[in-house]
Amino acid sequence: MKKDFISLAIILTAVVLIGIIIAVGFHISARTGIGQDSKPPETAQTSSGPPATDRPAGSTAPAGSSAPDAGTSTPGTGQTEATLPDTGLATLPPETPPETAPLTYPAVSGSIVKQVDDSGYFKVCLDWETLERTSDSALLKLTVVLRVTSIGVGARTAVITVNGEEHSISCSAAEASYSKGVRHEIPIGTLEVRVPLEAGSGDVSLGLVYNYKGSFSKVTYSSIALEGTAQIK
Repeated sequence: MKKDFISLAIILTAVVLIGIIIAVGFHISARTGIGQDSKPPETAQTSSGPPATDRPAGSTAPAGSSAPDAGTSTPGTGQTEATLPDTGLATLPPETPPETAPLTYPAVSGSIVKQVDDSGYFKVCLDWETLERTSDSALLKLTVVLRVTSIGVGARTAVITVNGEEHSISCSAAEASYSKGVRHEIPIGTLEVRVPLEAGSGDVSLGLVYNYKGSFSKVTYSSIALEGTAQIK
């Protein structure tokens, strides 16, 4: 009787252990998903743009799609051309070379003199000087000057000829008293005229007719004329 009781106890213990093992096995299976038809959870898509499209390497994106920032793909080559960054700086136009100033030359001057009387106490002069001078022309100033020991003459007229072209001018009155050893120099009229040059040089033909209409040393003169050449070098 005692042996039967022990055998029954062993059997019950074994059944309980088997039940525990089976229960533990089901519990583990339920937690790990073994034996169930389950699918892996889908990965959430965080990109705000359209899903990526699988396409072969070297192909270009369809029209309207955004191209990668790295460069532009060349169809059929599988190569990517580099794109230069936009600096935002405007392209400056080529510089214009400065204008070359015309070559200038130093001023020159001279005088054409007419001795009126035999003693040399009365001379009429046409003084000339260059005010401006370039390679192709010069601005010439002409001045009628009386060099005399004594004189008294009213306002008169004169004609100055420059390279054959006549220019009429007015001459002021001149008054000077005799003083021993003194010769007066009295400018009475001026003219400015531009004359042509070649390479900054040239000869200018000059002439003067001064309508004196007076006397000097008891000699009467209607007009006093002179001519000469201004050599500009």
